[in-house]
Amino acid sequence: MLCSIDRVKVGQMRPLQQKGIERCGTTVAAKMVRQAFGIQGMDGKRVKHELIGPGSFTPDTALMINIKDPYSWMVSWHAWAQQAKYSGYEIPGKKLPVSFNKKDVTWGTNEFNERYRNWMTAGYDFAVIRYEDILMNPAVLYEKIAKLLDVEPDPTQMWEAMPLQIVRPARTKMRGLPAIKFDRAYYEEKRYLDLLSKLQIEQITEEIDWELFKGLYGPIS
Repeated sequence: MLCSIDRVKVGQMRPLQQKGIERCGTTVAAKMVRQAFGIQGMDGKRVKHELIGPGSFTPDTALMINIKDPYSWMVSWHAWAQQAKYSGYEIPGKKLPVSFNKKDVTWGTNEFNERYRNWMTAGYDFAVIRYEDILMNPAVLYEKIAKLLDVEPDPTQMWEAMPLQIVRPARTKMRGLPAIKFDRAYYEEKRYLDLLSKLQIEQITEEIDWELFKGLYGPIS
């Protein structure tokens, strides 16, 4: 059964929908686009993670597809999944080494491949927004969305929309925990690789569809 998805319209602007796997910056990106382009209703809807079926949107709908490096996404997904084991302020302040076994990693890489293949081949115009660009080169987000919608962002709102801290996952945010300060070096130096074992890195490298993500990410050589 197809998901019921609300269309977003702003004046004569074409409808814009958001897609992205969990823990890839969909909430941050939605906030930035909403503020800079005057778009409402993009975040807070779980359907942004769901697959697209035939007839889900009108033909003129455009997609903002959020994505994160598959290696760092696996670490983030693991951190999100581990929250169920903790309560309140007992949640670790830093991500823990990934304890996923081979079956867990395969499930994750299959989900990653399947969802992005679905969204990127659904037949709609789209712009792929990398999580790393949101945090380190946000002008890329604004430029891509402006081109996709054929409009210009509000320059007075663009940089105000850029968050200084990472938004916590919903489970921890609801517990009143503060946002996490963004560590630029974590991504620039690819420190997330330190939280993956050699076997996990090899498995991710083998199972991710790198051809699908060509120009966005590549395997570790």
